[in-house]
Amino acid sequence: MPTAELYVATYAPRHGSMSHWAIYLRVIPTGAHSDDEDECQHLIYQANGPENELELDVSAANPRKSRRSRELIFVSNIDSTRDIEEIKTKLTEQPMMNHIAAWSCQDWVMESLDTLEEEELWTLMHMERQR
Repeated sequence: MPTAELYVATYAPRHGSMSHWAIYLRVIPTGAHSDDEDECQHLIYQANGPENELELDVSAANPRKSRRSRELIFVSNIDSTRDIEEIKTKLTEQPMMNHIAAWSCQDWVMESLDTLEEEELWTLMHMERQR
């Protein structure tokens, strides 16, 4: 059974002074070593676009390989295939609140984590910062 790790990924700003935030899901296939990055599936979920025109952007990329990456904040281990798939679904369904002035990628990440916690797909045990 695959397992996964859920993170908040922070990036240097593209423009302006606000850090860009995303959710990173690192899926480790059955039988793979967790430190073998090539065997893992890397999924980044992020709100991208101009202010009040944000859209969901999902990419298969490892944030550790991005020059703009600042840090990864560990959120939770995910231990079931059902929960991994449910997290993927919930993240793609998470609404963009473009009608709210100054609503940003950081708001989307926080609201997404709230949704996942409400669905009991992760619990707030501890969060670790990684560089």
